[in-house]
Amino acid sequence: MGIAYDAVSNSGHQAKETTTYNWDHTCTGTGLVLLVHASVKATGVGGFVTVSAVTCDDVPFALIDRQQSWDMDAELWRLYSPAAGTHVIKVILSEAGVSGDGSHAVALSLTGADSVEASGKNTTYNATLPITVITATANAWIVTGVFKESYNTDPTVDLGTIAWRSPDWSGPGAAMAYYGPVATPGAVTITWGPAETLRFSGVGAAIKPMAAPPAAAAHGRKHRIMKRVRYFVRP
Repeated sequence: MGIAYDAVSNSGHQAKETTTYNWDHTCTGTGLVLLVHASVKATGVGGFVTVSAVTCDDVPFALIDRQQSWDMDAELWRLYSPAAGTHVIKVILSEAGVSGDGSHAVALSLTGADSVEASGKNTTYNATLPITVITATANAWIVTGVFKESYNTDPTVDLGTIAWRSPDWSGPGAAMAYYGPVATPGAVTITWGPAETLRFSGVGAAIKPMAAPPAAAAHGRKHRIMKRVRYFVRP
């Protein structure tokens, strides 16, 4: 059973003072994995604002990885086996920001997925952003989430499909993309662009596909042929 795209949703831009926000996401299909890319650019009284938790109908996600670059934070979270239907996704931040540009989050669900098997991350300045992830399973998918201080032009990705991007690129921009299947296990580099004189951070993950169901065993009866032997006694 191969991995397939299911659905994407997003929180919209959230002001720097916001500490909790939520939105709806609808999943369909089976073998679901739900991924959330959350990006924050804000500084609070206690320091740089990060994501404290992500939940789906109050069920907690697990953090895959995060890439912090000064006050700019890109994170990727996952939840295995959400039920089909509409769910409320909630992002909880570490504190309110007193400066900065705020937060975005985007959710992506995949079907036919088993688990996260690896992650990668990177930050660049005045350059494109390569994110390398090492897959361990044939036909895995790669999901990447990126955050940039500003875009003067629309984002690009050299491999895969951009599932969602912030509609306003005059300020900090967030985007998420997926690529697969990767037929041969090994290192895969997804490069985001364009190169501009601003910080560019991102996180990626390799998603393992569900194992194919075992082939049905052949059923049948084994018949033992028995011979009846007659013995005669000579008079």
